Amino acid sequence: EPVLFPMIRGRLVAHNGAPVRGDDYADPAADAEQSRRAQRRADREFNLSVVDTLREDNRVTAGAFWAAQGPAQPEVSVEEGFAESLGWQVGDTVAFDIAGQPFEATITSLRSVEWESFRPNFFVVASPGALDGFPASYITAVSVAPTQTRFTAELVERFPNLSVIDIDAVLAQVR
Repeated sequence: EPVLFPMIRGRLVAHNGAPVRGDDYADPAADAEQSRRAQRRADREFNLSVVDTLREDNRVTAGAFWAAQGPAQPEVSVEEGFAESLGWQVGDTVAFDIAGQPFEATITSLRSVEWESFRPNFFVVASPGALDGFPASYITAVSVAPTQTRFTAELVERFPNLSVIDIDAVLAQVR
């Protein structure tokens, strides 16, 4: 059964109450590629999502993940490498601009992510209810048997506003 994940686009605007821009992450003492990566991450929009529990392809490595019912105040869990590249730690606050609306949350956990699972994963996930009311798109992943050759066409015919990406076809082009 497919699980839909909200995807909310937001731009980082503050870390621990201080305004930030991509240029703030330029570090001449750091590895040049790591510095550029941090700048790009801080300059672009983030894909934020909401989860109530972690799947087996995500594992908390620092801090504590919220209970399924969600905390009273917004919390976020951040992929550990992503957090490290931006200098984020458990206990920090991060603020985003989401379509002109502010969103601020405390980082309560860092996690490792198995990106190779080909399941929807996000660098930053928020606690249940934290992003209610913000504009979202929804994504999911499904496995379609090779014998179901009409599945994608029929899905798009029925729901013409869907975007479908055939990962097998993409990987075949890369190989």
